[in-house]
Amino acid sequence: MSTSGTPIRAAPDGRPVDRNGFYLSEDQVDAGVDAAGELLVLTKEQMEIFRRREKKWQVMLKEWSHWMPKKRDKVKARCRKGIPNSLRGWAWRCLCGADQLEVNAPPGRFNQLVAEAEHPVNATGPMAEYLEIIERDLDRTFPHNDRFSVKGGEAQEELRKVLRALTMANKEVGYCQGMGMIVGTLMMQMPTEQAFWSMTALMDPGLGYIHGVFDSGLSEIQICGQVLRNLMKTHLPVIYAKFEAEMFEPVLYMVDWFMVCFVKTLPWASVLRVWDMFMFEGMKIIYRVSLAILRLSKKELIKKSNGMGELMMYLKNLPDSILVPDVLMPVALDISITTKEIATLHRAAKAEYEKTHPPKPKEEKKPSAASSHPPYAAVAFSSPAGSARPSASSSLDVSDEGPQSHAADESAQPQDPAAAILPPLATDSADTAELQGAVSTFKISEEPSDATAPDDEELPPDTGARSDVDDGSDIDLDDTIGDWRGAVDAEPMGVEAELKTVEVQLIAVREV
Repeated sequence: MSTSGTPIRAAPDGRPVDRNGFYLSEDQVDAGVDAAGELLVLTKEQMEIFRRREKKWQVMLKEWSHWMPKKRDKVKARCRKGIPNSLRGWAWRCLCGADQLEVNAPPGRFNQLVAEAEHPVNATGPMAEYLEIIERDLDRTFPHNDRFSVKGGEAQEELRKVLRALTMANKEVGYCQGMGMIVGTLMMQMPTEQAFWSMTALMDPGLGYIHGVFDSGLSEIQICGQVLRNLMKTHLPVIYAKFEAEMFEPVLYMVDWFMVCFVKTLPWASVLRVWDMFMFEGMKIIYRVSLAILRLSKKELIKKSNGMGELMMYLKNLPDSILVPDVLMPVALDISITTKEIATLHRAAKAEYEKTHPPKPKEEKKPSAASSHPPYAAVAFSSPAGSARPSASSSLDVSDEGPQSHAADESAQPQDPAAAILPPLATDSADTAELQGAVSTFKISEEPSDATAPDDEELPPDTGARSDVDDGSDIDLDDTIGDWRGAVDAEPMGVEAELKTVEVQLIAVREV
């Protein structure tokens, strides 16, 4: 950002692109904003505010081992206000623990994994199939971004390296469509190898981010869907009752949201704001934003009367007006849910899922490097050596922290996962009365309000601009939950054809 000149550059075809490589429309150029809705040129006063905030983040990042243990509330407040563009990559790496994973890894580990993917032994079998799918997915990753849209270009080559290295490092998971969108988002903010370690941290079972969402069968996505369903029952009883009446399963609309952390759903300005908070608070933010989207869509969803097909089409084509940061973020942060509550619901949902999906016998395998961490449902999380992230012995209040704060006192948790579902209580909610008591609600502990730090000045609000990453040629994330690990390309469907497939999709989901 600068007070003079223009940060817009021209793509090889002459079209204007912003700092992240997104093509800009004429309206955006005329308005002087980038794809994230941020001003391309700042006034002198705005620049002074920006530099002060940037300096605060620089001081904080240089003294990270001091700030995270002792001034977490301040870090949290600043993440919620948004991280300066110039420091976002550095901040994300520190927040998710990727910096420590990289420091503690054997020298040259990334390049070793890249080279391993080229070894002849991987030319056949499961690894070969994964590597083949990666090749097809390269063109599907941010097709409207100058950095990734050039076939065989530098960004695609670097993306290939990261995805192949991740596949070699996580052979039990392999590769799943959707990974490229997350890695691509990281690569826009940091160098290639740092993006690899950041994705490794996000997939680490000990850090409480998106571990499990790419596993075979996508069991974690289905469990997250059940958690979201139970949260809706408490916080959005009218919408919950509507969806239940239509037999509208969460996996038919929330796969995009959870698997790629809203990258394909929100305007780019909102994506960055959500990820700034996600890196500190973990999955709690994904649930909050999901509930916020549904709350803001309440009137439209309730009006839909043509079954779940109409509901699905609305949620696949949400209006920009409810997704811009100034509208979406306040609603998301107003929804009071805690990490402890989510962990409790997750244990119960996982126990219920395992009753109907008994694990298949599998051969004994040598534990991976990440297997030394406890699973997500165990609630207690360990930290990489030397990391400032608290360990399971931390005394932090789990009701107000992110993935690093899952370290709850196990003695305070229900021993029987099924007992984690709280008993229904009476409610005088006007929404519930509207449906004549069709919904029972759960009483949960409220999260303390988070007052923003008064000394952190804010830039003018973002206007938001949809990232527009879907060109119609890639496979929809929510066509069916089983399609995700397939290797075939889907033909674009018209609206009528898509609506007719909803019943079939639901049956397919329930049979998984």
